[in-house]
Amino acid sequence: MILCCLLAHEAVGQKEWKDPYISIAKGHQQKPSVAQPSRAGDVVTVWEDERYYATLGSDIYIQEFDAGTGIPRWIGPRALVPGKGHLDVVTDRFDGIVVCNAPGDQRNPRAAYDGMGGVIIVWEDYRDDPTNTVANIFAQRFELSTGRPDPGWPVNGIPICQTGAHAERPRIVGTSDGAFITWIDHRNNPGSPFQDRDVYLQYIKSATASWPPPPTNWQPDGISVAVFREPDQINPEVDVDNMPGPDMLGGNTQGVVVTYQDTRRMAPGGPQLWSVMANHISSDGVQLYMPPYDLTVTGNAPGSQEYPRVVTTGKEPWVQDRRAVIVWQDHANNPMGNTPDIHAQAFDPWGNALFNPTGAVVCNAPGAQILPRLTLWEHIDPVTQSYIPYVTVGWEDGRDAAATGVDIYAGLLDAQGPGIMVNPQGTSGDPITQDPNDQDQLAMDNVIVNSSVNEYTVFAWRHFTGTEWNIHYQEVNLPAWVYQQQLNGWPVTEAKGDQVQPQCARRVFVWQDGRRQSIPNDAQEDDNIYCQTPGECTGSTMMKWRDEWAMWTHGEDAANFRSVSDPSDGSTFVVWDEVRYGFGIPGPPCRIVFIQKFDRYGVPRWSNNGVAVNVFWAPDPWGSLTAQRADVCIDGAGGARVVWEQEVI
Repeated sequence: MILCCLLAHEAVGQKEWKDPYISIAKGHQQKPSVAQPSRAGDVVTVWEDERYYATLGSDIYIQEFDAGTGIPRWIGPRALVPGKGHLDVVTDRFDGIVVCNAPGDQRNPRAAYDGMGGVIIVWEDYRDDPTNTVANIFAQRFELSTGRPDPGWPVNGIPICQTGAHAERPRIVGTSDGAFITWIDHRNNPGSPFQDRDVYLQYIKSATASWPPPPTNWQPDGISVAVFREPDQINPEVDVDNMPGPDMLGGNTQGVVVTYQDTRRMAPGGPQLWSVMANHISSDGVQLYMPPYDLTVTGNAPGSQEYPRVVTTGKEPWVQDRRAVIVWQDHANNPMGNTPDIHAQAFDPWGNALFNPTGAVVCNAPGAQILPRLTLWEHIDPVTQSYIPYVTVGWEDGRDAAATGVDIYAGLLDAQGPGIMVNPQGTSGDPITQDPNDQDQLAMDNVIVNSSVNEYTVFAWRHFTGTEWNIHYQEVNLPAWVYQQQLNGWPVTEAKGDQVQPQCARRVFVWQDGRRQSIPNDAQEDDNIYCQTPGECTGSTMMKWRDEWAMWTHGEDAANFRSVSDPSDGSTFVVWDEVRYGFGIPGPPCRIVFIQKFDRYGVPRWSNNGVAVNVFWAPDPWGSLTAQRADVCIDGAGGARVVWEQEVI
């Protein structure tokens, strides 16, 4: 039997010839974040998703993909197609798994592994405010073995903070049995302008989907990190203390170090200044630094200190040295100007400073150095057997802003002893990229993590070409500080449109991608989530995942590919047949005809892994209906006509 089908142009999806995707659903997918700490073998990514924005607002989605192949591992559950009576074969269930689709917007997700075979996701949640103005903080746990929400946790997550006042900018770090979550909290803020925002903290247990009960200090909406809460406190960052010990409930878990910026300090005769603070809190919610508990990381240095980041040593079990290393941007050398430097300090578990009293200088080059990032390598010298915690610090650098724009620089901090920069240029910093135009949105990670011989720090950033933003990267071998790529780095992707918000998971990169733009007869234009990794393939990109992705689908035995080009806009239609499971109710796998439309740049316009042309299915578990050997022609209006062989009963 010969059947014909007219394909209109109102379909959705995307996949580009060179870079594989994580999600290409209709609507925007944006602000990706990879689960921490990164792991070998796989990458878990979460993002904001607007595929159902008109009815549900922005949701949170998740996907795990193989770090060796880039292939997604989780597929959403099959569902009945409304009005059709059969199970779907190609829908957005291939474009990630929903974490939360409660009414209202869900924004700004972060994720961390919990040490119990799961990953905990946290986000800002506006379900209680129809105006999407006041957010709560919610969390959900996924099981890595199934790619599904933990059945012991409520659908759409648990409230971490639900006071009725705004809460924002959550950060998370996993523990052996759960996660610590911190955020900016407005419950004590009288309004605009902001005067008394606070930093709060909650400890969530994976097994119970709740915080530890009394006699611990944890409360339903979290506890204040600072003992003295009166000033404004913002921008918290967090890491576990790597000091497992007995708690009040008979467990054996870690505590946490939280750093943030705070306005309790006043300039002489002038305004309040930002200082960097830190608190060390146990798994019972008890302050561990010496009284008065709120540790002023930056002392009484002139000017403001802002945007701290923290990493703690002792992540490797053989490391006995426990310290928190904090970096920040510092205005001490120009208190009234806009050219901060980068400084660092280290503290023991009781809050004693381990560097000079005012901290160590990471970079004091001319111009502005801002927004530091950091990674840790715990190194044992193979000759002396001495322990050295190396911290790679990267930042955006404006020393040549007038000539070449903002650049990316970095250095290597020996965080033992007084804190000395051991990269070739010392406190001047070494360039990661000095390409023309601006570079920003720096992301960093280390590759080997547990090597005692050498390590690699990977840098990824957003590079402006003069018309668009792309993603570039560089890799530096430690401790010798040897660049692994050419000067100024190498492109991860140079696809059309803007690529932004890069993330690093060892050598795997994830980003928000704007290559799907409107074309004739198809106005769809949105951002999606893509990924890539360096490899040994041919071509100028030196990226590993390439053309094989144009042919890869979720089915089996794909065959009989035919294509036709549309001269009016340069697009191409491809048809094929393949075997997919779950098409019947119930029934065996069926051979089905699929079609995909690519624009002139190789960007797919339609559903993830193709659109099913035929909707016939087996009427019983033992039957099988085959559709195959399709052919395709254009319809002159941005669509296509397809004919194929169809077995019928």
